[in-house]
Formats: sequence, structure tokens, C-alpha cells
Amino acid sequence: MLFFYFNRILTFVENILAAIGCILLFGMTFSIIFEIFSRAFFGTSYYWINEINEYMLLYLTFLGGAYVLRNNGHVTVDILDTLLSETYRKYSKILIYLLGIIVCLVLVYYGTLVTLDAFARDLRSTSLLAYPQAYIYIAIPVGSLIMLLEFCRKILALQFDSVKE
Repeated sequence: MLFFYFNRILTFVENILAAIGCILLFGMTFSIIFEIFSRAFFGTSYYWINEINEYMLLYLTFLGGAYVLRNNGHVTVDILDTLLSETYRKYSKILIYLLGIIVCLVLVYYGTLVTLDAFARDLRSTSLLAYPQAYIYIAIPVGSLIMLLEFCRKILALQFDSVKE
């Protein structure tokens, strides 16, 4: 029962983050097209468009990562999967998910430290925008935490699938 609620809440959060990612992707596309036309037809370039797109790309990557993981959309090499038996394939997936959890834990831990440090020291970008860096860095621990939860859900789903059989 607890897994059911965990599953629903995580799916809801991932869908919200994916929707935000779609909006960011649309914004990136529109701003780059605007920049190209502005430069080509009016000879004017806006310095802030490139910087904002870099930030949006970071957010898009980290906030959309868990959604892509849930839908098995990440690039994988499945040469070994075809050679392994069903039992070893399951162990292989568990090992991969555990490695993903470790990487996400590292990203959450150090991302949080860097974000808190940026908040405490009021770090700003060196560009003319002087954007607070903490608001940029926060995407890393938040996105990594959601992805960590998704890896946990995948391991739990493997366990529940084996119990059903």
C-alpha cells in the first residue's frame, strides 16, 4: 500500500517536472530563434539569451532526468542483456540501479553543499546579468533526488514483480 502511494506521488512530481521541462524547451527554442532573426535581420545581439539558455539547459537536464528514467528513455547498451539469462538480467538491472543510486547520492550531497555555500556567500554569475548562482545550482540536488527516488522505485518494482511470479 505504501509503495502504491509512493509510486503515485513520484509519478505526479515527475510529470510536473517534465511539463516544466517542456516549457523550458519551448522557451529555449523560441529565444534562440529570436536571437538568430535579431542578429540576421537587425544586426542586434542580446548578450543574455545565451546565458539564460545555458541555465535552462541545466534545469531541463536535471528536472527531466527522472521522467526519462521512468520511461526507459536513457541511452543503454544492451549487448550483455541479450546474452544473460532472465535471472542474471535481473541482477544486472539491480546492480545498475544501485550504481545510479550511488551517483545520485553523491550529486545530492555535493550539490546541496555547493548550493548552500552559494546562498551563504551570495555568489553571482560573472556576466552582466549577475544572476545568483544558488538558484542555478539548486536544480542539481533537486533533480538528482527525484532521480534517486526513481532508481529506488525501479528496484522496488523488480522486487514486487518477482513476488508476483
